[in-house]
Amino acid sequence: MILEAFALVASMFAGPVAPVTHALMNTEDLLASWFETPVVWAGHQVVTGEKKVPVLGTLSTRVDTYTLATVRRSGDQLLVEQTACEVEFKKVAGTQIDMKISALPRTRTRFKLDGEGGKVLGGSVVKWGREDLDRDGKPGMSVQVDAPMCGGTLHVANNSRTRARGTLYGATGMRGTVDVVTDQEILGADGGCLERMAKDSSERNQGHFAFVQVDAASTCKALLAEGWPVRAG
Repeated sequence: MILEAFALVASMFAGPVAPVTHALMNTEDLLASWFETPVVWAGHQVVTGEKKVPVLGTLSTRVDTYTLATVRRSGDQLLVEQTACEVEFKKVAGTQIDMKISALPRTRTRFKLDGEGGKVLGGSVVKWGREDLDRDGKPGMSVQVDAPMCGGTLHVANNSRTRARGTLYGATGMRGTVDVVTDQEILGADGGCLERMAKDSSERNQGHFAFVQVDAASTCKALLAEGWPVRAG
């Protein structure tokens, strides 16, 4: 399964394999020809940016998200419903972030064809408020902060808006770029230092994403164990 997925990734860069938009076919018919039935994609997204940290100044950040997605046609749009399998936060100034990944809500992204050559535009929103998302008795999502001087647990609300632009390679996958705006509200904190230092934030970051088709029976656990079949860059 993994070797087949790598073969699909390689094929995505071979010019003749890329789909060509037929002038006589409307968008709905074209998508129907590629997605007669739903398919499963493995995805990888890398988002980088900068964050101002007291005393230390501006530091670079990176978040890698690995997802498993069900992909199907919805009229003249492509609906990609993603479940997070793993989220890796780059350690910044000795600080490591962690959370209950299985509690993250599914992401629904709708893509529209934008011209010829499989170009697509899409967008999604991931939002939660005070509801106890990870069922730990605390509001929002609990985020563990492992830091040498100011560690503990934050409880946060989130509102992330993503705009995506990419190239669709039929049912075999997609690659492109993302622009992500994230507003986070601090709902509480366990730890005196975090209570004093943590503040609401609004950030805008950019990145890349990639999807590749995998076996319909694929699971997060199996793909992570075997080696993720696609990389965004």
